[in-house]
Amino acid sequence: MFNYFRVCAATPEITVGDPAKNADKIIGLMKTAAQSKPDLVVFPELCLTGSGLKSLFLQDAMRFAVTEALKKILAAGAEYDFAVVVGAPVQKGSRLYDCAVITAKGRILGFVPKTGVSRGESAWFSGFPCGDFDGLSFMGEGYPFGTGLKYDIKNACVAFEVGSDIFSAIPPSSYTALTGADIIVNPFAAGELAGRDEYIKQLVVTQSAKLHAGYVLAAAGFGESTSEYVFAGHSLIAENGRLLAESDNGIDKADVLTFADIDMDILRHEKLSDRSFDITLVPAEHDGEYGCCPELTGDSVSDGSLRHISQTPFVPSDEAERRKRCLRIFRTQAAALKKRLLVTRSVPVIGVSGGLDSTLALLVSRESMRMLGRSAGDIVGITLPGYGTSGRTYQNAVELMRTLGTGVREINIRAACDQHFKDIGHDPSELNTTFENAQARERTQVLMDVANECGGLVVGTGDLSELSLGWCTYNGDHMSMYGVNCGVPKTLIRWIIEAVASLDEYSAAARVLRDIIDTPISPELLPADENGKIAQQTESLVGPYLLNDFFLYYTVRYGFTAEKIRHVAGRAFAGTYSGDEIGEKLSQFYKRFYVSQFKRSCSPDGVRIGSVAFSDDGWTMPSDAAPGI
Repeated sequence: MFNYFRVCAATPEITVGDPAKNADKIIGLMKTAAQSKPDLVVFPELCLTGSGLKSLFLQDAMRFAVTEALKKILAAGAEYDFAVVVGAPVQKGSRLYDCAVITAKGRILGFVPKTGVSRGESAWFSGFPCGDFDGLSFMGEGYPFGTGLKYDIKNACVAFEVGSDIFSAIPPSSYTALTGADIIVNPFAAGELAGRDEYIKQLVVTQSAKLHAGYVLAAAGFGESTSEYVFAGHSLIAENGRLLAESDNGIDKADVLTFADIDMDILRHEKLSDRSFDITLVPAEHDGEYGCCPELTGDSVSDGSLRHISQTPFVPSDEAERRKRCLRIFRTQAAALKKRLLVTRSVPVIGVSGGLDSTLALLVSRESMRMLGRSAGDIVGITLPGYGTSGRTYQNAVELMRTLGTGVREINIRAACDQHFKDIGHDPSELNTTFENAQARERTQVLMDVANECGGLVVGTGDLSELSLGWCTYNGDHMSMYGVNCGVPKTLIRWIIEAVASLDEYSAAARVLRDIIDTPISPELLPADENGKIAQQTESLVGPYLLNDFFLYYTVRYGFTAEKIRHVAGRAFAGTYSGDEIGEKLSQFYKRFYVSQFKRSCSPDGVRIGSVAFSDDGWTMPSDAAPGI
């Protein structure tokens, strides 16, 4: 229903040279795996015999035993609603091949031979040229045999490569993915060497990213011959550059099952968006054979429950990685502003409210001036108190500018707004949109005019989340001369400020920065309450930014349907928001998102930070599109 595909990488404890016993182990793990309702179970390379048989591979008795073992596996697999891939030595003519044997519902679908045979393996196995395709007579029937085989299993296109094929300059999976494969399967056996586990993990994750595919590597483990190597059973499952799962068994253990749910919607959206995925780029000989397993058609029953879904997809969960990324983003913003200041020969002019967005913009401005070798005192910082300015935000704005060493100016906009209301005939006691937006536009006018006066550049403070919701006044805070925050979502801004506050060079401002982080988000356009505290809180009006950023990510990054977003949000926020609350807030998000495109269409230049962006090479749409999806 939601286009997940559940895979299992299985590592049995094998007995070297005993296919019958190994078949029993494999059948036992198939039975265990069936309890989790997989769509595909993958066993390691040469798991029916062991990968270290050497000359024993050439014994007639061994090949006969492999055939009998396969018959047992096929008989057992007839009752299961999933495909099974096992590794076995297979004779074709006068050659022996290291093959992945693809089976489903008690029958063999085809054989995929290994292409890249090492010097040691070449004494027993032949390599099969990548791109070649042939037939094989096996157990009295004909089967497809070749490197480009692909099969439609539960609406996923699955392709195969074997073991060290992934080490090739152009692995077979590169061609099969370009010609339609969604998931790459690799029955794998490689001895443990110092550092090899991380190297293989990098290869798997990178290949899945390059191919916009799922990648399932089922590794041989304990029980393999230790004549030369130990086999670690380090199975890996990746999706589009993200590691979904890896086996956590010890190096001395086996009979381990590693599961993951691959999101087919993500993979297909990425390939659809990537113009390099063009079948015309693939030589005809690599197009391969495409088949279907009639017994395994229809949708997967997987509900995606094995996937971890973060409530904050823009924010890394690991603390060290989060700090590293936040500082990288911060310096990216500063470098972008540095370039703009150099070209315009100007100084930053910025309105400082004491809120999150203007705080980050001021920090970025200061860092840009440091990069330029110029004094922070050249920054024109202006606080513009109005009807809704609270004592807390006002004091924080002034203290922030002072501790950062920037210029500090105060221009109260109330008198100008009073005059403006008088000019247009508006009663200032009517606290409507006119009352609010007039203040935002007055602040922008002041900043623009001061910039003209001092040869400055107005630094925009609006962020990605506000742009997505249209939570900005058209030609007010919507406008600037350069937007440093336009690529940063609200849920990430707090963490960037926290990371900057931890730096020695910003220690003097650390206290006020952390108080700003703790201040409720507000445009402060309505009068404060009787205690002088903030009366207008943004999230009570537009919904929690935690939800809005979640909706934004899955709408723009992966193009999910509303139904799919409700599903993943329901899992991510279980216990925090009910299904009805999520549905209501998602509907509100869509309405704001679509109706606000006209503001995004004429926003000022700004630096792109991540994969979600409103720019020429990011998200674009007509300003009059309807939210009919």
